Amino acid sequence: MDARSFPERGCCRRAVVTAVVLLVWCAADRRDASGALPVDDQAKRRDARRQEEAARLEKVHRDIADLKDHLERTEASAGSVLDALEELDLRMSLLQREAESLKGEARVTVEREVEARLEARALEGRLAET
Repeated sequence: MDARSFPERGCCRRAVVTAVVLLVWCAADRRDASGALPVDDQAKRRDARRQEEAARLEKVHRDIADLKDHLERTEASAGSVLDALEELDLRMSLLQREAESLKGEARVTVEREVEARLEARALEGRLAET
């Protein structure tokens, strides 16, 4: 089995070489004498890049504005939360004072009750003697 038994191999090589030459020729046709793309293509690409960059910058600006709004809402809610905490703190201190006052009144009431019972027993004892 030598090269003579595969005659189509040379034909395939010629087809591949022809295809490569055609591709190179088509690509060279699009280029001008300086080897650069035509001015129209460069301008179109530049404009496309500018538009993409402008769209990206606009999206960044929108994101920044959204984040600012979110920050303002968060600060407002944080302020109202702090106000609520201060109000709760005030209420707790008032309730603690009132609880201490009520405990004092309860002690005084218990002491008066004990005194009243002692007086009642003393009076019962006097009544029993008479």
